[in-house]
Amino acid sequence: MGSLATVFGRSIAAALRPSNAPWAVGPALWATGTAALIAGTGALFGELQLVGLAYLGAACAVIFLVRGFYRARWWAWVAQAVGGAVGISVGAQLWPGFGVGQVLTAAVAGAISGMVGGTGPSGPAFGLMLSVGVAFGQFGGSSLPWWQQVVCYLVGTPVAAVSVLAPWAFHRDKPERRAQAAVYFAAVDLCAAIGTREASADRARLAAARPAARAARDRRGADRVAFAAATLYAQGRPIPDAAIAAIRQAGQQIWDAVPVSVPFSESDAGEDPGLMELADALSPQPKRPGSPTPESRGLSALIRAATSHTCLADGVRIGLCMAVATALTAVMRQPTHAFWLPLTTAVIVRAEYASVFVRTVNRIFGTLIGALVATAVLAVLFTRPAAGCGHRAGAWLRGAFGAEALRPGRDRNHHLGAPVPIDRPGGSGRARGAAGGHLHRCRGGGGIRLLVVARSSAVSRVRPVGQRADGLAQLLE
Repeated sequence: MGSLATVFGRSIAAALRPSNAPWAVGPALWATGTAALIAGTGALFGELQLVGLAYLGAACAVIFLVRGFYRARWWAWVAQAVGGAVGISVGAQLWPGFGVGQVLTAAVAGAISGMVGGTGPSGPAFGLMLSVGVAFGQFGGSSLPWWQQVVCYLVGTPVAAVSVLAPWAFHRDKPERRAQAAVYFAAVDLCAAIGTREASADRARLAAARPAARAARDRRGADRVAFAAATLYAQGRPIPDAAIAAIRQAGQQIWDAVPVSVPFSESDAGEDPGLMELADALSPQPKRPGSPTPESRGLSALIRAATSHTCLADGVRIGLCMAVATALTAVMRQPTHAFWLPLTTAVIVRAEYASVFVRTVNRIFGTLIGALVATAVLAVLFTRPAAGCGHRAGAWLRGAFGAEALRPGRDRNHHLGAPVPIDRPGGSGRARGAAGGHLHRCRGGGGIRLLVVARSSAVSRVRPVGQRADGLAQLLE
């Protein structure tokens, strides 16, 4: 039993251990700016439910816009937008409030998610957002018609994408060229280290650089150079300095978007097979084909991939998980946070088994840390200011976290845009306070809460946050 606990603890520590990748400061700042723009718009105009759905679209688009070349990001963005829109439409229209029908819908959406996930690079984006959209349509608590929810969601996705995809117009092929040049530079290091202790590590770095370059459109030159460097490494003989300099020069030319032209040919290679392969790889018209470029897949090929044994098994597994999560949500009848249970299941349970545990651990710890951070921020920002500021802060807290909308005994079937009066303890008047001057309620407070904390589900999944905000509001007043 002790050894099992030790292994489990080590697995948790490994799941929480950061990778060696550099901090993504740029994407983080960009995501923060996107969140601030949408949240500020909601506070300015007071249409919190509409902007909350746009916030959902932006937050979901962020996931698929931080990796890959521009072409891959574009298709992933389109796929997630289509998947989310279809999911929201289906979830909001099919059997609303009917538990058995909702479970069946979620199971079918989960099965499609698993099957589509193995069809190509953009398949997981569509599949994931299909399940998330169904969950939101069923339990999101929005009083908007389904088509307005879809429109608001689709409006939010371009807000997140514009700052990432806009640079494509100025240097559309720059990331691809840099990925290919990285293969050349890694080949330089390997060839220079052949016969030394560092050669094995350099071989591993060359192998790690190849996958990114293989996603580029014109990647055959990098493939040929990598193959030639691997051949030279296997031979184990020292490489002439002229050959190493030629590889470095070719890599720099690709980096600078200049056609490759280096002073190294087969006549300089002698009878060495590895050097002859390298000379051919660096020539303007190589004879060796390199890796074949994958052909575009037609509809029939996509259907065959989706119905393969592996994809069908993934579909069954994800469909069952989504059905169980939806059934639990329907049974609990907890409208305030019902959306988060199927959402978490859709995000965590994916086709690859190895990452499910890692996602689960990170989501649990992220929830706890997010709740602690939110509590600390609220405690620091709203600590007995002046009386006038206290009234405004209390009204803002109720509006932002939906504390007033969550109080029992209140009618939640309201019209969009109806202002909600907020009672001031000990006062004779009624103040209508909320972000933007009005508190637009959505059923269960889901839309308002989503607007505030959709970027981190950690805060919104902890129920006492809304109650704590109401208590702080009364304390401030």
